[in-house]
Amino acid sequence: GAGVGWYLRHYCNMTLGWSLGGGSRIVIPADQKSWPSIGSTTPVRKTRAVPWSYFMNVCTHSYSLVWYNKQDWEQYIDWLSLTGVNKIVALTG
Repeated sequence: GAGVGWYLRHYCNMTLGWSLGGGSRIVIPADQKSWPSIGSTTPVRKTRAVPWSYFMNVCTHSYSLVWYNKQDWEQYIDWLSLTGVNKIVALTG
């Protein structure tokens, strides 16, 4: 997911935002061939300096996410994946 998010941000000039933090600007090209290519035959490799990308805290979970419905949760989980978050405080479940 994080690799797709990187491609969308850096090659397609899209904004992948959390709905509570400003939202997204995603434009899907009508023509499948109009997606930008990375531009070389050399693979792009990105690594992170730390193994975990932590996100959330008790207050955000209690005050904001309590009102989420199924669609909100699906969009939120997609956003987490596309941004590379891999450690989320999950107090329920």
